[in-house]
Amino acid sequence: QKWQRVVELEESLALPQGASLYLLAYVAFAVGDSNVCEAAIRKHIGLEPTSSSGHFLLGCILRQTGRAHDALQEFTDARRCNQNSKKAHLAAAETALYLGLEGFAQEVVASIPANVLREMSDDERAWILECGKQDRSA
Repeated sequence: QKWQRVVELEESLALPQGASLYLLAYVAFAVGDSNVCEAAIRKHIGLEPTSSSGHFLLGCILRQTGRAHDALQEFTDARRCNQNSKKAHLAAAETALYLGLEGFAQEVVASIPANVLREMSDDERAWILECGKQDRSA
């Protein structure tokens, strides 16, 4: 019932099925319905396995629901699908650090393309540099 308006909207837009599932998942995430979000985004990824945005959104919902190891895999998949995804690189590094995987976080940081580093804010670059210093001093 509560999703009826979203379903009507997506039908009126005549989006491809994968895009409409992503839209549903995104709206569900925004309103805090993790079950609908996860189900829709998994179906989206099934249709579009190279969707960086899909893997990233699934990683976010998994992280939010306490499944950080699974989230890290999704953030890694998002990076694989789109090496220029700043948010995927940052989320992968942050989640790796959260899990105590400093070495993996450093690998993520070291693999960020120069063009993506240039797009980062000063705070993001400082955080990335700090990650690198922590690993090198170990």
